[in-house]
Amino acid sequence: MKKQEFRKFLKRFGKKDHVVDGLIKYCGYYEKYIQENRNKTYGNSTKKDISAFIEYANTNNLKIKQYLRSINFYYNFIGKTELSKFAGQQREKKISKNRKIFKLKDFKDIDLKHIKSLEKHNITNVNQMIEIGKTQILRNQLSEKTGIPLDKILEFVKLSDLSRLGAVKSIRARLYYDSGLETIDIIAKYKPEKIINICLDFIKRTGFNGIAPLPKEAENLVETARKIKRVVEY
Repeated sequence: MKKQEFRKFLKRFGKKDHVVDGLIKYCGYYEKYIQENRNKTYGNSTKKDISAFIEYANTNNLKIKQYLRSINFYYNFIGKTELSKFAGQQREKKISKNRKIFKLKDFKDIDLKHIKSLEKHNITNVNQMIEIGKTQILRNQLSEKTGIPLDKILEFVKLSDLSRLGAVKSIRARLYYDSGLETIDIIAKYKPEKIINICLDFIKRTGFNGIAPLPKEAENLVETARKIKRVVEY
């Protein structure tokens, strides 16, 4: 493993030394595993090696999400984009599996009349909202069926889509949406510092009852936004 070059690569993302040290440590552990158990290196490993490691980690109660995050970075560093993407997808699956499905009614500043209209059609959580509103045609159909204005249907979909970004839920989703960071693609194009400044400015201007994300939170937000699979068409 090219530790020094990888360290420089990670530092370009603005990661602090202790974070870099952790990522390198997990990458080293994975490298040792594929060398000793799969007779492989980073250079000639495949998706099957990642899957085998996930099974090994689950059996040995390792914190697989941290390992997958680390090897995601390393494969990206060495230009193995397909493997980097695969590691990221597997990590997201693990996160999603343990994530409680968020209820639409729990979003901040939602019209409860619209919630009741959606509930009549068995739409109560963010997963259902995304599935039923992931395209313009589906959103038009849902608006006609429920009587909810199209712009409000789109708002529900965007809030639900934002909720896929880790800890983004009730207040955070509303803060990002109202401050103009209303889609995953918009968030992905900014640096964490810019996200924080946008939120701080919005809170100052409007008196929004909430706080801006902390640096680590903003860093994770942008990182996830850049890697997460797009499921909604805007």
